[in-house]
Amino acid sequence: MRNSEAYKNRQRRDALRVARALMVDALDRLDAHSRSPAAATLDLALHHLDRELKAPVPMS
Repeated sequence: MRNSEAYKNRQRRDALRVARALMVDALDRLDAHSRSPAAATLDLALHHLDRELKAPVPMS
């Protein structure tokens, strides 16, 4: 059971990393230096996602 939970946690982390890469690409397209509210929101979301990815993985 524990291995199954660890596998699911790895899959979730991998999905978050893929989402992060897509978000970085979107932010680059919006131009990181723009004053667009969308760029600011995306930048903040990336900051929170980075913190989530650095958090320890629960072992359940």
